[in-house]
Amino acid sequence: MDGAAIESTGVSGKIGVGTWNTSAEFSNIKITDNDTGEVIAEPDLSSEDAFKGEWEFVSDGKWSVEGNVIKQSSSKTDTYRYGTTGTAAYFGDKNWRNYTLTLTAKKNAGLEGFLIPFAVTGAEDNYFWNIGGWNNTVSCLQQVSAGAKSDRIGGTVKNCSIETGEEYELKVVVKDTNVKCYIDDRLYIDYEIPPTTKYECYQVVSTDESGDIIIKLVNVTKNAHDVEINIDGALAEDGGSLLSDKAVVYQVAGDSPDNDNILGATEDVTLESFEIDGVSDHFTYTVPMYSVTVIRIPRNK
Repeated sequence: MDGAAIESTGVSGKIGVGTWNTSAEFSNIKITDNDTGEVIAEPDLSSEDAFKGEWEFVSDGKWSVEGNVIKQSSSKTDTYRYGTTGTAAYFGDKNWRNYTLTLTAKKNAGLEGFLIPFAVTGAEDNYFWNIGGWNNTVSCLQQVSAGAKSDRIGGTVKNCSIETGEEYELKVVVKDTNVKCYIDDRLYIDYEIPPTTKYECYQVVSTDESGDIIIKLVNVTKNAHDVEINIDGALAEDGGSLLSDKAVVYQVAGDSPDNDNILGATEDVTLESFEIDGVSDHFTYTVPMYSVTVIRIPRNK
């Protein structure tokens, strides 16, 4: 049975700021659309409430805002609890793509430099630019994937040391799968993120003790998909089908990936069952958006 697959067309996600065993401050934060040159967003740093209302904090840091400057005043990172993220804060939209992040950063105290997250879809999935890592010796990219942090990504490592009290102009350009990182207009990183294949539809085929064919289809996208189903060994020696031309379908479908049935609340989705005909050793089935479908095809007796 053939499902549908797509090649990734680029990285996307929020941006962020952070540190590792370092106190620092960040200002002049701006996110610009690479295609139009328009400013996508500038965080509101006019007050403590505005700052904390827009940012997501994944750390034990001491975060504050003063004079439109973000300050992280702790020089200690709990590396046991936050060993993958460091002392970090995230801002923006996880659907952002093809953007440029610019900001000013200054180290106030501590052992290293700055962490600049990008392509953030969550604390367990993101990239970050480590500036002054490894005891203030290198610049490199690292990736957090499914909660696991990579080492220094090959091809991105460069000598780098951050001076206390000095301001640095930082820039991260995310274009499709390419990432460029600059310090004071000097290019430090030019990296092509390897493409990945993401499947829009998943399938499992099995039989039970009765000999019935059980097909499970999962569509994780917002679009319906036509899936071609090929069942090997479904034809008898005389050319007839070993399978019934009818099948029973059990299906749960929603209109959003956030649909959830909560005890005591109105159900977002319900299980439906119905019969389809036209089943053979080769047929096409349309899988609805955000759905789980089980098709049971009986064997001819």
